[in-house]
Amino acid sequence: MNYKDFNIAVKPDVFPVEFKDKTFSVRSWLPTAAKIEFIQFVVSHAMNPDQGTFSPVVTSVFETIAYIKYFTDIEISDEDLANPGELADMIIHSDLLGTVQRTVESYDKHEWIDISLLLDETISNIERFNASFAGTMTAMSGNATELGDQLDSIMEKLKNKEGLEEIAAIKEFMDKTE
Repeated sequence: MNYKDFNIAVKPDVFPVEFKDKTFSVRSWLPTAAKIEFIQFVVSHAMNPDQGTFSPVVTSVFETIAYIKYFTDIEISDEDLANPGELADMIIHSDLLGTVQRTVESYDKHEWIDISLLLDETISNIERFNASFAGTMTAMSGNATELGDQLDSIMEKLKNKEGLEEIAAIKEFMDKTE
């Protein structure tokens, strides 16, 4: 028997929620594709691109915004994201986040926690990779051209021959990683 023969299709239930004289919809759970988008949204906004690390505060801000963005039909524009800390404060302290969380948990007690755990595990894996030798080499190869140009400039400016061989060796190594 083929899986398709079962004719099973599942979608999250959608609940209307009244909040501050407005009505919006809340999904009971997120499909896998939406969970992936949720995690990518947080990671792409919360990672410090220069260091490949995550501040717990910044991560929490974007996780808060992501819960609203992905569990509800409330639109969050790029303009809204101009001050993410302020947006997260409004979401939390107006009890919008609590209202959405209670609605989701009334259908599936574990959905909210599962997504948070998946996000934490993803961030840990990214930080572990970035701190590893492979992550360092990946970062170095991504910056090899820029670093090579900087080393060329330094070599031109050096007047004394001392240390020039070391710089040449570093440049040669960087050129090989391109």
